[in-house]
Amino acid sequence: MKIVVGAGLAGLNAAATLVESGEDVRVLEARKRIGGRVHSRTLPNGAVIEMGAEFILPANTYIRERADQLGLELWDKGVRYGRREARGGAEVRDGDLHAALASIEGALAADLAAGRRSAAELVGELAVSPGAREYILARAEISAASSADAVPAADLLGVAHVDDLPSPGIAGGNQTLARALATRIGADRIVLGAPVERITIGEGGVRVAGGGPLGQAGAVRLGVARALKKVDDTLEPALRDGGFLTRDARMKERKKYGQRGARRRFQFSKR
Repeated sequence: MKIVVGAGLAGLNAAATLVESGEDVRVLEARKRIGGRVHSRTLPNGAVIEMGAEFILPANTYIRERADQLGLELWDKGVRYGRREARGGAEVRDGDLHAALASIEGALAADLAAGRRSAAELVGELAVSPGAREYILARAEISAASSADAVPAADLLGVAHVDDLPSPGIAGGNQTLARALATRIGADRIVLGAPVERITIGEGGVRVAGGGPLGQAGAVRLGVARALKKVDDTLEPALRDGGFLTRDARMKERKKYGQRGARRRFQFSKR
């Protein structure tokens, strides 16, 4: 059995590819939903908004191919990724922005090591206008979901680039792609609310860190049962009849003392 940790688009696609090749797969996701950074919500008026990743960039050819394989359509957006309008902050003039981007491209082309520095460090050293600097670093942080200090300067060539190339989304919301991949995998193979911290296999057996005692015991029991089945196929009927080869999705974690539920706590109030 193959274990995929994380039910973001990368994890779901990896699991779907394994299932398509005939592998037995389980996907473990710490959150209570699939999609990772891709999270779509539908408003009461029917409009779909993206809480996370919004655009499919021209270079994301594999995502387009996957969407086509799954029969999903693309929606053009009212704004291009490369032409997002700046709101708030210092004024950004087109001339200043293009000059700043040219300086970044020149610095990266002149020194390959510059791409390994942080975006904040590289842009901070260049002679660019305050508005262009703020705009470029804001785009880098939004696209990478991280501070500019943690974004490699080489990524600026993509996330800060200005162009008019199409950058659509998945019809019905980008999370539709995650749901379609989950359907391809099978709901019984995806375990939500199961954070994985560490898995160690040695002579002493299997040790699972994360997920709570009940989840750890279930994971070990399932792993041992599948290993026995792999060694001796004749054991499968007895193991399956005993429920050792099937994860029971109906099992509910018990309520904890002093809390409203298994994980939910009482609201804190100063008064």
